[in-house]
Amino acid sequence: KWLAWLGRHSLQVFSYSVCLVYFVLPAKMHVNNIHVFAEVLLDIVLVASLILPATLHKLVTAHLYPLRKR
Repeated sequence: KWLAWLGRHSLQVFSYSVCLVYFVLPAKMHVNNIHVFAEVLLDIVLVASLILPATLHKLVTAHLYPLRKR
């Protein structure tokens, strides 16, 4: 169900993920001695945050087109 939700808003989720990689990857590479557990935890949080652009798109679309059936 979560993946289906992301799939319905795939363009927004993809754009957000590109921005995440653009900003987070250099920061992760700059920190040399990060613990593996912390790196995995960061990756899990970043993947979980993919719900943000999907939810935002749903709210904005519902606000702009209130009579449109979803």
